[in-house]
Amino acid sequence: MTAAERRHIPMTVLIGVAIALVVTLLHATDRLRLLERWWFDWRAKYCQHFTPPATDDIVHLDIDDKSIATIGRWPWDWTVLAELLDEVGRAQPRVVGFDVILADAPQEGADALADAVERLGNVVMPIAGTDRKRRRPIESAALELLKNDLELTQDQWAQALRDQGFDVVQPGAAQMFIRSRETAMNERIMVELAASPGAPPTLDDLRQRLLPRTDPLVTGSPALRLLARQYDLARTVSSLTRFSQPASDGVPPIRAIDIDQPPVFSLTSRLAGTGFVDYLPDTDGVLRRVPLWIECNGRLYPQFSLSLACLSLGVDVRDVRIERDRVVVPRGDGTQIVIPVRTEPSSADPTQENGTLLQVPWFGPDKWQRMYAPRRQSDADKPSAFEEPAAPRHIPITAVWDVRRTHERIATNLRSIDKAVGVLTLQPEEGGAFRFGLKPAMADTYFATPFDQRTHEQRTAAVAAALQEVRALRLEEDFLAIPETDLDDELRLARDQLIDALRILRTVPDETAALRVQVDRSRALLAQSLRDRVVLIGHIATGRLDEERTSIHASCPGVVIHGVIYNALVTGHTWTTAPRWVGYVLTLLLGLLATGVSAVWAPSRALIVRTGLLAAYLTI
Repeated sequence: MTAAERRHIPMTVLIGVAIALVVTLLHATDRLRLLERWWFDWRAKYCQHFTPPATDDIVHLDIDDKSIATIGRWPWDWTVLAELLDEVGRAQPRVVGFDVILADAPQEGADALADAVERLGNVVMPIAGTDRKRRRPIESAALELLKNDLELTQDQWAQALRDQGFDVVQPGAAQMFIRSRETAMNERIMVELAASPGAPPTLDDLRQRLLPRTDPLVTGSPALRLLARQYDLARTVSSLTRFSQPASDGVPPIRAIDIDQPPVFSLTSRLAGTGFVDYLPDTDGVLRRVPLWIECNGRLYPQFSLSLACLSLGVDVRDVRIERDRVVVPRGDGTQIVIPVRTEPSSADPTQENGTLLQVPWFGPDKWQRMYAPRRQSDADKPSAFEEPAAPRHIPITAVWDVRRTHERIATNLRSIDKAVGVLTLQPEEGGAFRFGLKPAMADTYFATPFDQRTHEQRTAAVAAALQEVRALRLEEDFLAIPETDLDDELRLARDQLIDALRILRTVPDETAALRVQVDRSRALLAQSLRDRVVLIGHIATGRLDEERTSIHASCPGVVIHGVIYNALVTGHTWTTAPRWVGYVLTLLLGLLATGVSAVWAPSRALIVRTGLLAAYLTI
């Protein structure tokens, strides 16, 4: 090093230290967030060499474009959903995640779907809500007034606020009154339900307690309609508390929401679990992290995928431990799954914090349809280096629908067979349908058994007996031998009935047998794909609203994102983020190291080292 170079060392060190401090300050104030996000996405997409294979637990039943075209426009009738769930249940899945919001019950089908959910016994359905905003002083005062007296008119309420020194200005006051009364009604009802968990009050009980001055003869006032709506919502949310934990002092700050889209009460009482499906994209619209818990009315509710994972592992979600930097899932064998999480300032309100944030460990190619495809190790660094999975992970729900429709065809055929047997064998009735009465005793015994209890052997024997009697009496030959001109109306009807019944009994049983083989084969294939697996049912159809941009996908359905999170939770393949202070220290240390290298080494060698340090910094 020459004397001139040594003279430049102090200035080089001063400039280097200044740059290191500036970069550290930028890092500490989130001014480098854009670069961090870009690098996070780049690593998620291209640095998957050591990513372990995904769990084989997950199978998706997709509501896709073909399903909409085949089954009909969404929303489907709930009786259709019930049939689909019943057929899925035959395959004996471990857990069924039904990622569809069913917050409004239709006129028909609600009981059928609730019964299907109960028969399965392992269905998890989502809840959704809106972020709870910090109330202004006037909003808090407005709410308290109505909680104390739900029968205040808007004018009385506004005057009471003015008496407290608030400036009530129209037209915003009307909207505030409506929102405040809805919230006050809900909170009062929740208090009443919590006070009597074993014998919850009825709607009439609540009317007497909350609206005591309302005339008992009045049935359609706005307050009564609001009471009915909020009673349904509160009763539903209250029934979901069995899938939640109380919010204790030891947990980190949790994102607070108001649940306004739970499943209807007839479903919630039969569910095996629930979880919220609201995501938390960054300000650039890309989903990189999700909170594993949310808070509502002093209760903590799990994320949908966490609820699925707990049910799949046989863990009560209420036993999960929530800490500031981790969520611990205890397993029945004494082991535990530790999920690293972090707490960050809320992007919507920097004064608030969101805890239990999980960095989503994305995997697979940029086409989510092939997310579960294994990576070829020969060229594993290429984004396109993925093979086809050994078993299909995305199955259109029409595969289930087709089985049900084929089963319906079988039932229709069986009814046709029974009708034909009745035409030939039952005793004629005066004024009734035409019958030949060939074997009335056998027919009476056969038809005494209800339709859905008649066995294949009974039906086969009845068909054989009817055909044998027709052959013995040569009925077919005799009718066909009669010239058309000699047939009166009664004989012509008898001939047509005979020919139609014989056609059915000679062809439909074989057709039905072929359909049974088809159903058995289809059910075997479904069982092979679904048995003892976690089945996720959700929308992937074109134009869906439930989609997000991710680190590797331009658009990804929400139900697929649940699969990614579930995979991380049950496999333990999660991304651990170092505490923020570690980033600051590393930034400063690497900056000082680069400064020292630049000060004492030759420019060419220093450039190589600085490039390596930059690469190390970005990788970390």
